[in-house]
Amino acid sequence: MPVYAHPNAILVLKRDKDYTKMRIEFFRKLYKEMGCGEIGDKQVVNLRNPIILGEDKKIHSEIHEIINNQLFGFNILEIPGHAPDQVAFYGKECNGYLLEIY
Repeated sequence: MPVYAHPNAILVLKRDKDYTKMRIEFFRKLYKEMGCGEIGDKQVVNLRNPIILGEDKKIHSEIHEIINNQLFGFNILEIPGHAPDQVAFYGKECNGYLLEIY
C-alpha cells in the first residue's frame, strides 16, 4: 500500500535516530530555558518512551513525499499548529469540508 506524507513527517515516520536525538535535545533545552523544572524533565523522559519511538512503529515501506500541495484530487493545506507536519485535505466536491491529519 502506498504511503504519502508531508515532507516534515517522513523522518518521524521512519523513526530516524538523528531526528529523534535532535528533537529530544530541542525540548530539553526549551523546557530548561522556560524554567519548567521537574515537569520539563519528565516530559523529556516521555520523549524517549520506546512505545512512541519504538522500531515496531516505524514505517518500513517507501514513503512518498506530498508535493505541489496536491494528492488524489485534494488540495493539501499546511496547517502547522500541534505539529509542523499537520495538513488538511480540501476537496471542492465536498462542499468545503476539511479533513485534518495529525
